[in-house]
Amino acid sequence: MSKPKPERVFRELLEAVVKTGKDRASLFSEYIRYHYMATGRLSPGCDARDFYAALDEYLQSRDEKGGR
Repeated sequence: MSKPKPERVFRELLEAVVKTGKDRASLFSEYIRYHYMATGRLSPGCDARDFYAALDEYLQSRDEKGGR
């Protein structure tokens, strides 16, 4: 199994889906929906493993900065 590639995830879309306040299990589906609305393409160019690796990095960074 290959390593996740969080760099494939669009940071702006990731931040937008986190702001929806949905539970973690729903965020990748929401990311796909946002990606489709932004690009017109259903395939986001990343898989769930990439997305959740990027999400974990984002949340850790945000928490270290004291954000919410």
